[in-house]
Amino acid sequence: MIKETLEFLQPTPKYRELCILKELENNPKYSQKKIAEKVGLAPSMVNTYIKNISKRGFLKCTGENHKNMQYILTEKGQAWKIELLMKFLNETILLYKAGKNEFKQKLMIFINEGMKKVVLYGASDTCELVMNALGNLGIKILALVDSDPKIHGKVINGFVVKPPCAIEELKPDFVIITSLGCGEEIYSDISGLEKIGIRVRKL
Repeated sequence: MIKETLEFLQPTPKYRELCILKELENNPKYSQKKIAEKVGLAPSMVNTYIKNISKRGFLKCTGENHKNMQYILTEKGQAWKIELLMKFLNETILLYKAGKNEFKQKLMIFINEGMKKVVLYGASDTCELVMNALGNLGIKILALVDSDPKIHGKVINGFVVKPPCAIEELKPDFVIITSLGCGEEIYSDISGLEKIGIRVRKL
């Protein structure tokens, strides 16, 4: 589950409950301190969640002290965990579709500028989303490139990641920078491609 700090989508109580249930299911002998480390919460908060989950009949605690304590999900708890997981996945799909639609609208601007053959710069999760958005737009993706030599040769969605020096040889009409965090830096590095007729665009 997601542990990173999110700026726009803060974890809800139900999401935290789901994370705790999954940890308890996979590691029934974990201490509350260990669970807290895994899900990114304070031990006191984990304790509160576990008490609440137990009161609702989702969890059974066995053992006399913290050394031999075990947390067992009841049948009712298993059903609740599955219900939470399904709701989480459904909302994730909705967010994915919304993100894909936003990218598609941006890409349509580039298509109207004449984009037909493109290289995507930045082999990230965003890149995969852009590739999916380009799927039905009639645009030919020539390659994925990235400045990180550690991922050169890695295959993403059927494309082998190449170094930036391959761009000129590929002769795209556009390069789309799919790295959101380093967009300005990448643009500065490759904006010279504009001089040879390769347009460089940031998302």
